[in-house]
Amino acid sequence: MLIFGGPALLAWFDPVRPWLAAAGVITMGFAAFRTWRAFRESRSDLQIVGGVETPMTGGPL
Repeated sequence: MLIFGGPALLAWFDPVRPWLAAAGVITMGFAAFRTWRAFRESRSDLQIVGGVETPMTGGPL
């Protein structure tokens, strides 16, 4: 920015901004999907016994 100045950089980035915004939305959607999937998988390892969530270990109850 020190070499070209703010207005020149804004003029260059102006046509690219919608593509950068779309890439950001796709990246955030992918991150949210992975977080949601990890949360669902961690919740599937729990069983509810007497209203309390306990991890399923496969051992005797």
